[in-house]
Amino acid sequence: RDVLNAVNESLGTNVTKYIFVDTDTIKTVCDNLGGMVYEVKEDVYYESETAFASIQSGLQRINGTTLTALLENPENFNKDIKGLTEFGSIMSALIYSQDAKRVEAMSESVFNTIINNSSTNLTAEDYLLRKDAINYMASNTEKIVNVISADGTFDITKDNFTPTDEFIKKLQAVFNS
Repeated sequence: RDVLNAVNESLGTNVTKYIFVDTDTIKTVCDNLGGMVYEVKEDVYYESETAFASIQSGLQRINGTTLTALLENPENFNKDIKGLTEFGSIMSALIYSQDAKRVEAMSESVFNTIINNSSTNLTAEDYLLRKDAINYMASNTEKIVNVISADGTFDITKDNFTPTDEFIKKLQAVFNS
C-alpha cells in the first residue's frame, strides 16, 4: 500500500489495483505462453542459485528459465536507468512476441498464475469484469500494450529513482484516460 500511495501522490492519480510480480511468476507466465522472442544485445553468461544462461547475442526464442537469468543478471540491471529500460524492453518483448489469439486463449490461465503467485489486490472477479476487454484487445490490435520507458535519474546512494516531469506527464495521461 505504501508504494501505491506514493505512486498516487507523485502522479496525482487514483490507482486502486496493483500487482507486484517477482521473477518466478514472470518465468511461469513466459513458459505458459510458450516462451518469447527477444533481441539479446550482447552475449550473456550468467549463473546463480536460481538461474543459468549462456545466450548468444541476436534474436533468440527464450524460455522462462533463460528469461529469469536475463532478469537477474547484474550486468543488465545495475540499478541505473539503462537497467530499468532493459527490464521494460524484456517485459515488452514477453507481451509483444505473443500471438494475439494465444494471449486470448491463455488469458485466464495467465491471470490465475499472476494473482496466485504475486502480491496483488486483484481478484478473480476483477478478471471476469475485464475478460471481454482483454480478449477484445488481444484479438483486435497489433500491440496489446503500450510501453512507456522510465525516464529520470537513479541515486544509487539513496536507492531512489526520481522521474522527469515529462515521464510523470506520460504516466498521468495513461492513468487518467
